[in-house]
Amino acid sequence: MRTIIVIIGLLYNLSSSANDSTAHVSTKGLVLDKTDKIAMKKERLSISPEKVEVEYEYYNESDKDISTIVAFPIPAYQCGNYYERFAFYPEFEVKVDGKILEYKKETKAFVGEKDVTPELKALNLQDGSCVDPKNLSKHQLEKLKEKNLLDLDLDGELNSIWSIQVSYYWKMTFPSKKSLKLSHSYKPVLGGNSNNSIEAKEYNKGDKFFEWARAHGVGNYPSKGKKVKPNDRGGYVLTTGNNWKNGIEDFELIVKGGQIVWVYLDNKIYSSIGRVFIKRSNYRPMTDLFFSYGHVADEIPAQFHEEKMIDGPANLRDKINGKIIVSISDKSPVVVMDFEDHWFKVKYQDKIGYTQENNLVLSDCKEK
Repeated sequence: MRTIIVIIGLLYNLSSSANDSTAHVSTKGLVLDKTDKIAMKKERLSISPEKVEVEYEYYNESDKDISTIVAFPIPAYQCGNYYERFAFYPEFEVKVDGKILEYKKETKAFVGEKDVTPELKALNLQDGSCVDPKNLSKHQLEKLKEKNLLDLDLDGELNSIWSIQVSYYWKMTFPSKKSLKLSHSYKPVLGGNSNNSIEAKEYNKGDKFFEWARAHGVGNYPSKGKKVKPNDRGGYVLTTGNNWKNGIEDFELIVKGGQIVWVYLDNKIYSSIGRVFIKRSNYRPMTDLFFSYGHVADEIPAQFHEEKMIDGPANLRDKINGKIIVSISDKSPVVVMDFEDHWFKVKYQDKIGYTQENNLVLSDCKEK
């Protein structure tokens, strides 16, 4: 049996995470390769603020079993002043054909492309720590300053400048001429800064929904003194899916949970109320995935309302978890007006009310 490494992705907070890819182990760690033996037949990626769920189906087309190390890497994210925010997915879980697998974790620290893990270890700092300089000893502070591993932020406080790279990994085998199902789920640690958010990208220009939301206080920039929720952001490295034999043969993505959801993929931006759903066949990603949740204080104007179809029958209620106004039959059209706490605000005929998010048919989101 041939030994390879398979890389599978994680959602990130301040960094992106990687999709599946074959790879090998070098002295510097995991190195991505391509394979012409194993096909990714299916990928289902579901992202929400509460949970990330990914399901894969693979098929080993070769005449031999392939023994592998499978890894979920989190490419390097910048520590900065986020040392208190990171908890590495305590609810992380991996299953192969429904059976839970044990895994290990590899953590490294980088400044640019330089691995500074040995320097941190020499100072008795845990691998991949986003440390609070206030908790360091005088000796540790002096050595970190000497090695240019600390810097001042805009508030004049010291921060660690290294980035963290974490990979979860385990051993498994792809049986010859058979399908294998792999899944993972975890509670994400969402957040972000302007450097990797959709707000900072040129590709948001031309999205009128984005422009309106920004002007009305989306995310961390409330206007006219109105209080709004912060806009969490994240990303996912899909381009490593091209390392499988045929790319991703059957791909579905759903990003849900925000009042407004933006997704950037393949040099296009998609936005919608409540969720964005994208489906692709024989898919070879051109770019990685970035997404952002927006929350505004104002009502979403009619020009951004969307016509959807009921997956029913479904109840229309006078408020969230309120009294039933009317029952809506399957495949009936409704107009989506807003989204809050897993409920869509919709207009059905001459009635306006609320229905649960699962009561709407998933439809492929169009480019803005």
